[in-house]
Formats: sequence, C-alpha cells, structure tokens
Amino acid sequence: KYTKQVHLRLKVEALNPDAMEGVRELAQAHPGKIPLLLCLRKPDGASVFVEADKFYNVSPGREFQSAANERFGNDTYYAKVDTSLPEPQRRRFGRNGNDD
Repeated sequence: KYTKQVHLRLKVEALNPDAMEGVRELAQAHPGKIPLLLCLRKPDGASVFVEADKFYNVSPGREFQSAANERFGNDTYYAKVDTSLPEPQRRRFGRNGNDD
C-alpha cells in the first residue's frame, strides 16, 4: 500500500547475458502499478539506477521478493516505502456534536 518503487539490486560482475530476460520475466510474473528500478552495482561500490518502462510496473510482495532473491541472490529485492505523513483530514461537527 505504501510502496513507491521496487528496486532490483544487481551486481554488474555477476550478470550474464540472460539477466535482463530474467528481469523481464520477473516483472511480467508480478504485474502491478509500482515502478521498477534496476540498481546496477559496480565492484567499486558505485551504483547506476535505471527505471524500467512503465510496461514493466510491478506488484510488490513476498512472492516477488522470493523470486527475485532466488534468481539473482539474497538482498536483490528492495521496496522503497513512502515515509511522508498523510495530509490531516479536517473534521466537521454538526450542531448536535455528532460527525456530519
């Protein structure tokens, strides 16, 4: 409900030519409304983020997390959560003191 993005953290040195096909298969197996970002991690510690096309938006969850970690290694899946507070709702009261 509060997930803003799903990141797949992939180690560049461990990627094989079929890795992007695996990412596509994961996204298609878990379709949804949340943007998917690839975090390509280089051996020197630098990271490059690539946002997937909206066609590959996903549905976050434990099944997706397990599938991603199984395919690409532990700690691949990361769900970025919206930490902002919701806007407060104004409450209005009727003359008799009950909510309208």
